[in-house]
Amino acid sequence: MDHSTLISPALGILVGLLMGLIGAGGGILSVPLLAFFLGLPIAEAAPITLCAVALASSVGAMLGLRNKILRYKAAGFMALFGLALSPIGLWLAPQLPNTPLQILFSLILLYVAVRLFGQARNQIYGVPETSRKPPPA
Repeated sequence: MDHSTLISPALGILVGLLMGLIGAGGGILSVPLLAFFLGLPIAEAAPITLCAVALASSVGAMLGLRNKILRYKAAGFMALFGLALSPIGLWLAPQLPNTPLQILFSLILLYVAVRLFGQARNQIYGVPETSRKPPPA
């Protein structure tokens, strides 16, 4: 039996649980997990991740809409730009070597991790947030 037959559902369960628990994990976790555990290049892992996240996010969005916690304007803007720009990224990804894509993705993950760590640290120590203008949507 091919090991990917067991690993793929396990990765889906892990990512699905994390997406439901913390609202993130789709692209941030799926792409590296598919690359490391199944050996897929980023150009192949990205469309798989986009499809899985779209389906899972649709369910989450419907639940959020039902519970009246969905910010539909923000979601609409993100969806609009995602729909417009993802074909460009999907076209460009196979044109580039895998290593620069991995480095770029790693740097983005590192940036997100540092920001989240800083926010958590400030919250633990009771450091007040700097006042920011609320988002428009």
